[in-house]
Amino acid sequence: MHVAAANPQSVSRDDIDPKLVEGEREIYAKQMEGKPAEILEKIIGGKIEKFYSQICMLEQGFIKDPDVVVKDLIAKVGTEIGDTLTLKRFERFQLGV
Repeated sequence: MHVAAANPQSVSRDDIDPKLVEGEREIYAKQMEGKPAEILEKIIGGKIEKFYSQICMLEQGFIKDPDVVVKDLIAKVGTEIGDTLTLKRFERFQLGV
């Protein structure tokens, strides 16, 4: 249900193409032209973190409880059942556009 609703692009940030992240970083830098360099890096860093939280499933807020991040939910459930759970992959099917 989460995959269908949140449309993550990858499981974790390790799976994201570095070129995509660099492209996003360039877009954010252009948007923030004129800001001081030390502030610029902090702003861009925050925007990159937000980018990851939107496209990486483990960093997204769980669709049923957005205050809980998916990786924290997986860890909690693993603790409750006395095992370690990991998310390795997912498949999303979409009809139409």
